[in-house]
Amino acid sequence: MTKRLSLIALALLSLLCPIAEALITGRVDGDPWGKWSIAEGVLWMPLIYCWYYVDKREQRFRAGSLQNVGVAALALIGLPVYFFRSRGFRRGGVATLKSAGVLLRLTLLDGAGEWLAG
Repeated sequence: MTKRLSLIALALLSLLCPIAEALITGRVDGDPWGKWSIAEGVLWMPLIYCWYYVDKREQRFRAGSLQNVGVAALALIGLPVYFFRSRGFRRGGVATLKSAGVLLRLTLLDGAGEWLAG
């Protein structure tokens, strides 16, 4: 899977999970710690890791086990650490800002999915 496909899958997951929730349960629970939100987060993990794995190969960066687990389990912390370690301060900062933009877009897609489901 390429980085682009991983991002497309994340976008589709963000948009379609609230719709699936509404179809199955009859409502959309906006609770960020609800069962559906947690399930969506669990589904995000392999997609984020896939993106990271391909990027790590492209950057020719050797990461240890702790870095790999950190990115998979705690992407909000693990990815910025990876960006700064693999790219240096300036490029790592730019990559972190870009990833924040991606997260914002995914959040907006999730909101759009909730709106469509409602």
